[in-house]
Amino acid sequence: MGEETRHQAVRLREVISKGSVAVVEEGLFAGSNFLIGVLLARWLQPVDYGTFTAAYSLFLLLGTAFYSAICVQPVLVLARREHASRFRQYFGCLLWMHVGVASIMSIAIAAIAAFLWFLGSIGLAKTFLALSLAGPFITLLWLARRAHYALLKPYWPLCAGVLYLVLLVLGCYALARTNWLSPQSALIVIGAASLASSVPLIALIGPRRWVRGSDLTPRTTLIQHWRYGKWSALTSSMRWSSNYAYYLLLPLYLGLEAGAVLRVHINLLLPILHANSAVYGILIPQFAKVANLESSREFRRFTCAVLALYGVGALMFWGLLIVFAQPIFDLLYGGQYHADIRLLALLGLLPLSGGIAGVLESALFASGRPKLATMSYATSALMTLTVGWGLLVTNGVMGAGMGLLVASVAAAAAMAWSFIRATRHEDFAARPIQPLD
Repeated sequence: MGEETRHQAVRLREVISKGSVAVVEEGLFAGSNFLIGVLLARWLQPVDYGTFTAAYSLFLLLGTAFYSAICVQPVLVLARREHASRFRQYFGCLLWMHVGVASIMSIAIAAIAAFLWFLGSIGLAKTFLALSLAGPFITLLWLARRAHYALLKPYWPLCAGVLYLVLLVLGCYALARTNWLSPQSALIVIGAASLASSVPLIALIGPRRWVRGSDLTPRTTLIQHWRYGKWSALTSSMRWSSNYAYYLLLPLYLGLEAGAVLRVHINLLLPILHANSAVYGILIPQFAKVANLESSREFRRFTCAVLALYGVGALMFWGLLIVFAQPIFDLLYGGQYHADIRLLALLGLLPLSGGIAGVLESALFASGRPKLATMSYATSALMTLTVGWGLLVTNGVMGAGMGLLVASVAAAAAMAWSFIRATRHEDFAARPIQPLD
């Protein structure tokens, strides 16, 4: 038992050490994007900020449910389980996949822009057109960062994060000084900064061309990613419906300004939400290693230890959020928005329930059971489209906050039930990626 405890402590120290670097790296990227959100909320009219929020929410649906699920998410597991000895050739195949998948996504976004233009929604149409141009570069940075995470080397993405922050701040400053700051121009700056930050990350990996006739080609990589990513795509779509659907539903009942009000409150949660996301990138390879080498009991113990760390951090953040909400609002938004403490008290619990769901999702994905995670988020999506929608209609923005929390708690509960079922047998081991049927 002493030896097992020592090994678990070593693994936790590795997670904390590399996870801390990942948190700082994610913080740089998140802080940069948070800066654009604050500038837009501060300097634009609420209806314009609501337009940006609605358009970017749909972009995230395509980006996470389509691109990330196929190109990015599988890398965190497959890189170590299948391609550790030939990662450069594998990454070369991924770049070709990026070109194809990102192009399809950009064409779809451009088609949405044309349709909105035809309907007379000129502001939304211009924003979607900007997304179609910037999208391939934004998603390229997602891929480059996660490739380094899969190698358990978050240090280089940290350096790229510094470059991204500098470029984005300079770009925002130039736009503000010349009175050109808008949702469209901000997206172009994000795309340019993403491209400039991606290039050194890609060069450090040194992608190589695949060997003709081998079992590693863009086609075989796409097939392998699809076998894994189909569940991730479903999961991401359902997660999106729980987290972002309200930005589209609120304008239908209360106008774009209501979406802006909800967004400026959720902006305060972004630091811990992005920190959680950063640690997931380190957790999945760690979980994959433990699942391959240890028993179900050790896998559960390691997972519970990680959950405890998440819980403590989330509760501390919630307390600080409630105490300092109004001063932070005044500082960020210059009096244009005022903090609703009741709404923040609800939203502030999202990092706790969402963190529990995210850790358990990472464990299920790493052990080759993505289907169970998908089924858990189906519960969350169902709650959003039933209970959450009803709460929004009857209680407005406060109802949207209630719906977000209800769906998040439902996802955490379903994920816990799935995890317990998956690990209750002593013969537990990491499975191959589940087939389509």
